Amino acid sequence: MTLEWRPLEPGAVDHELLWTSVLAASAATGALLIYAVGAPPFGCVFKAVTGVPCLTCGVTRGLLALAAGDVVAAARWNPLVPLGALAGMGYVGYAAAALAAGPRRLRARLTAAEAQVVRWSAVLLAALAWAWLIVDGR
Repeated sequence: MTLEWRPLEPGAVDHELLWTSVLAASAATGALLIYAVGAPPFGCVFKAVTGVPCLTCGVTRGLLALAAGDVVAAARWNPLVPLGALAGMGYVGYAAAALAAGPRRLRARLTAAEAQVVRWSAVLLAALAWAWLIVDGR
């Protein structure tokens, strides 16, 4: 894998602006909904139908626990919550610095084998998190 700073090509998607905007809008919408309505009063439809928790079971309550500063409870609700929040904060920090610095962006070049490792690692992480939810009885 090679990392390089390079200018955005004409017509290229500015991922830093796009995904920072999506994260900010999602966080604001979620905060407004929680403030206006409170925690969702319903459970997981997938679990109600199948008896098995879905991959995202516990994310809302995990985010609420994380917002209250309880990282352990957040990880217990769904282990991907603290990891996702940490990754999101890191990305937003990088994206803000990149947007302030100008048109150059950090880009990774992966070989086909490296891209395959990244994909399978993501699948394995998701499978382990889902197994945790099933074993823990979520």
